[in-house]
Amino acid sequence: MKRSLALFGLLLLLTGCLPLRQSVQVAGPEHPSLLLCDNRYLLAGLDFQHERFDTGQSHITDPKGRRYRIEVEPHTYDIAQNLSFLRAEVFPVTPNGSRLRSWRNGLWSFHWVIETNGVAQTIDQRWKYWTFYYNPIIHGAPN
Repeated sequence: MKRSLALFGLLLLLTGCLPLRQSVQVAGPEHPSLLLCDNRYLLAGLDFQHERFDTGQSHITDPKGRRYRIEVEPHTYDIAQNLSFLRAEVFPVTPNGSRLRSWRNGLWSFHWVIETNGVAQTIDQRWKYWTFYYNPIIHGAPN
């Protein structure tokens, strides 16, 4: 019995876990929709050709209360596919001017100022991000 438990424990350790980023919106309007990509930037579901972020007034606050200004670029995939709807990639920028390399787990706040046809609108959102460690032995095959 002890040998089989030890073998099971060793097998469990050798299989490893796959880290999966999870997110949920906890406050604010649904627009713009946000998707954390590569744990580096947000893909914002607004039409970059008709709406734009005011980068001077918009900012992101991390779970520890640090504020980041933003840089915005058109989504490269949408450009390559010649899509009529062009989404925005939003990068948090640290005080020294470098882009944030990874997002920590916790509650993030987003203060967006979005201009549509010259009219500015302020949108505040809060999103929670965390990492779930998936193990096929413990959790079973994905559906």
